[in-house]
Order: sequence, then structure tokens, then C-alpha cells
Amino acid sequence: SSSSSLCVYVYERGIAECITHEGLWSSFIFYLLREKRYEMCANVCRRACRNCPHSLQLFKLHMQAMAASMQSSNSNSHGDDFNVNSILVVAKSAIELHFFERKEDYLEVLLEYCR
Repeated sequence: SSSSSLCVYVYERGIAECITHEGLWSSFIFYLLREKRYEMCANVCRRACRNCPHSLQLFKLHMQAMAASMQSSNSNSHGDDFNVNSILVVAKSAIELHFFERKEDYLEVLLEYCR
């Protein structure tokens, strides 16, 4: 719909201006999940994690978005580019970047993978 396109446009403009703003990325991802726009959400999650590699929340959202997409594809029987191994790849990349300050953050990444 046109209102959905407008929302995406506004988010994209905001991100273009504030590319490392974790809260803006999170809001955009939550919006896409609510709208069930999983393919776009996958792209946005990858960009968010690339631009904010220090953000535990964004890596966790990325894994949650992948899980939501898998659940949707299982119930709707349509193709999907996510699988459990791709969630593991996200978890491993978050850990291997070594950007988190607390040891507990690494544990949170692993726990998110287990969910």
C-alpha cells in the first residue's frame, strides 16, 4: 500500500542521515516485522548489523526476524531464504566481531540462537 511505502521511505531517509542510530534501525525492523515484510526485513537486519556491529539488540533482532520468517513460511508454505543454519551464522558473526563489552552479551547471543 502507499502508506506502507511512505513509511519505508521515511525510515530509509532517516537511516541515510543517522546510519549508526541503533534505535532507528530497531524501530524500522519492528515495523517490517509487524507488516510481515520478511524479505525486506532480512536486508534491513543485515545492514543494521553491518552499520552497528556493537549492538547486541540488533543482532538479537536479526535472529528473531529470521525465526519469525521461518515460522511464517512453515505456516504459509511459501519459499524462504532463512533456515536454522543462517541463524547460527548471524550468532557466530556477532560473537566473532568482538565488539561487545560484557561477557554476558556473548551468552545472550547464544541464548537467542537457542530460542
